Amino acid sequence: MKKLCFLLLMISTVGVFAQSSTSDSQKEPMNQVEKMPEFPGGQTALIAYLGENLKYPKTAMEKEISGTVYVRFIVEEDGSVNNNVEVLRGIGYGCDEEATRVIKQMPNWTPGESNGKNVRVYYTLPIRYALN
Repeated sequence: MKKLCFLLLMISTVGVFAQSSTSDSQKEPMNQVEKMPEFPGGQTALIAYLGENLKYPKTAMEKEISGTVYVRFIVEEDGSVNNNVEVLRGIGYGCDEEATRVIKQMPNWTPGESNGKNVRVYYTLPIRYALN
């Protein structure tokens, strides 16, 4: 069985949209927010969190599957992560489900802001699985 070499996390926002639940004029997703949501401790802490909590699925290891799973989730106005995690592009063999599981268990983030108000923000996170 191959050893998990490194779980590379590419921290980049593939798609960012914000939506305010308080204003009728902002019900449509926006293309930008002034301040993006942030994982507590920043990107370094996010990488550490994923590295500690993601488990390489046994089936994926046996079949030598590697690749990137793109997940999208909503950081709510209060910083909580919405449980409606969406796999935009997966690689299967349990990797998609594992990425979803770990995202759903994330601690609260610092919420995104637009026009000085906390807003709901779509956050897309690519998670790379790689074997040695």
